[in-house]
Amino acid sequence: MNEMTIRLLLRVTARISFALCLGAFIAGPLQTFGAGKFADWLMRNRDRFLIVLGVSHLVHLGGVISLEMAIGWPRFIKEITLPVLIGGNIIFLLTYAIALGAWARQMHWNWSLANSPRFETFALYAIMIDFTGGFLVRVPNAMIYLLPGGVAIAALALRVAAHFRKAKPGGATA
Repeated sequence: MNEMTIRLLLRVTARISFALCLGAFIAGPLQTFGAGKFADWLMRNRDRFLIVLGVSHLVHLGGVISLEMAIGWPRFIKEITLPVLIGGNIIFLLTYAIALGAWARQMHWNWSLANSPRFETFALYAIMIDFTGGFLVRVPNAMIYLLPGGVAIAALALRVAAHFRKAKPGGATA
């Protein structure tokens, strides 16, 4: 693959991963606010979203490695910077951990990480914040990124609002 094709692959897999993460991220909050059949469908398929997110991000990782091989390390590290490389690796690890946790739940394996809602919540917040930042830093050069950036911010706000709604006495328990 040439550099342009690899960059296209990276954009496509990033957007697919965002859509899958978004579905898993908003499923619970939508159900908290009683969004009906769509929220129920998202909740029923949440683990599937997370598993496919892991697969999509694995393809994305392959694209990142291919890009480095195509353009060389000096240009690659200059383009993405060392802090982004380190942070991105952390996000990759969190993504794979929640994907494997979802797989373990589907397979009925007794893996402590698969049954850790706090870890999954932390990981999903970290991933969604990473997506949000990734979109918003691109806005000055391409205003189209306002749309996914706005969707990501709205998803974060929805999740926080659902948390506070559940925390109130007499709030939703779903």
